[in-house]
Amino acid sequence: MAMTITSFPRVRRKVSASSWKRLHTIGLYLVWFIYTACLVSSFVEKSPPYPAWHYTPLIGVLILAMLIRVLVAIQRRSMLPTTWTIHPCLRTRLRLQRQRETAES
Repeated sequence: MAMTITSFPRVRRKVSASSWKRLHTIGLYLVWFIYTACLVSSFVEKSPPYPAWHYTPLIGVLILAMLIRVLVAIQRRSMLPTTWTIHPCLRTRLRLQRQRETAES
């Protein structure tokens, strides 16, 4: 519910970016966990009694998706710079802005 409410532009503007991201990340993991737990529980209990091949691809995709998310998060944290750096896009924008200012004067 909170994820839905904070997805509207007016509400999103009132929430800080870090809080919004934290809420949506935790919400995503919670939804993923509930869905995966229900699917695994249905697979184990066989209710309704479907064959295993109905469940196995879905469970595999969910686990693979979470594994990829975790690996990317680990990689991003290991690649964090130890000193403050300017993002290349921002660096280019600042350079172009300086060129325009020098051309105008």
